[in-house]
Amino acid sequence: MKTNKFRTNISFAIIFLCLALFILLCALQERGSLKIDTSAVDFVLDLRRGWLNKIVKLVTHVGSFYVLLVVALLVAIFNKKVGFVSVFGLGVSGVLNFIVKHIIERPRPDIKLIAETGFSFPSGHAMMSITLYGFLLYAVIVNINKTWLKSLLATLLVGMIAVSGLSRVYLGVHYLSDVIAGYALGLAILVPIIYSFKNLNFGDFKLKK
Repeated sequence: MKTNKFRTNISFAIIFLCLALFILLCALQERGSLKIDTSAVDFVLDLRRGWLNKIVKLVTHVGSFYVLLVVALLVAIFNKKVGFVSVFGLGVSGVLNFIVKHIIERPRPDIKLIAETGFSFPSGHAMMSITLYGFLLYAVIVNINKTWLKSLLATLLVGMIAVSGLSRVYLGVHYLSDVIAGYALGLAILVPIIYSFKNLNFGDFKLKK
């Protein structure tokens, strides 16, 4: 009982902190450019190389909605329960991202390496990737017993989350604060999804049919 209460308190604390960070970034970006954004832009412009541009343009797709959807559907083939939660979380994250972007209406940076439409805040790639890959990370940690396989998959998923967001800053289609806000709001979605589906007695998320 005490363990469950502790987990509940931790879950609410994470959600609160994520939402507080998101709201803070909303308020700050309304005042104009942020120091972390201008510093990140300067760093990216110095870092860019022709060969690196090509790599980042490719790997950024791991956080696109269509790739994430394909990943979620592929997961559903192996485990319907995990796949259902994955698709559900991705859908919630995508819809909320669309709504928030059209409320904030922050223009994108003017240093884009790729064509991108729509508003900038928060980053959809960052938000949706942490929701989907974050849930898969949870499923891997909870259900895979082989240490080497768990470590391999966990490292891969964490890397995909990081690449999904940071690649957008490199490509100039998002400010760093957009990405941080996307991660924060995505994590605020992920935590209750994990908590709810576990506590509504959906059973263990075994990676089997």
